[in-house]
Amino acid sequence: MPHLSRQAVVPVSGENDALKKVLKFFSTGAILKGEPDKKCAWEVPMNKIVPSSTFDLVEDDTHRKPRILVVDDDLAMRQYLTEALERRGYQVDTLPSGIQMTDVLEGSPPDLVILDVILPWKNGFDLCKAIKANQRWKNIPVVFLTAKRSDQDLAAGLRMGADGYLTKPVTIKELAEKVSSLLPR
Repeated sequence: MPHLSRQAVVPVSGENDALKKVLKFFSTGAILKGEPDKKCAWEVPMNKIVPSSTFDLVEDDTHRKPRILVVDDDLAMRQYLTEALERRGYQVDTLPSGIQMTDVLEGSPPDLVILDVILPWKNGFDLCKAIKANQRWKNIPVVFLTAKRSDQDLAAGLRMGADGYLTKPVTIKELAEKVSSLLPR
């Protein structure tokens, strides 16, 4: 969700270095609706601000980190992947099963999904098939990251529409290469 910086009020010097009474807003991943986005900062004259003033904020995708959804029932694996992917500049959300996945996809679809195959409730193959069958989500890349390494499992994953199939244990380099190949930068 977009937010304004905590250091939102700063004095701005004008011509002849005279101090103007201006609020300068800095935002992260947001722009003021209807305003041009130039370095993500806006000046608002103090006489235009009243205590009830509000601004509509809208997402600015040009500064947004790619978002990855990791669905794996192993807490240690979710933590490991989150840490590794966040270090590489991605925003990571995790789920222990596919039960809430539909809610996440409906609310704010990620840019990529990493799925385990063996999951409680529904297996990863069924979840991938559901993603690829949905008109809104079908273009979201899906990568399986699983301990299932047989040729039949690989074929089943690709048949369900997966864009990648990696087996555990996987190196972070290998995972990062697959993720970056599927996400535009």
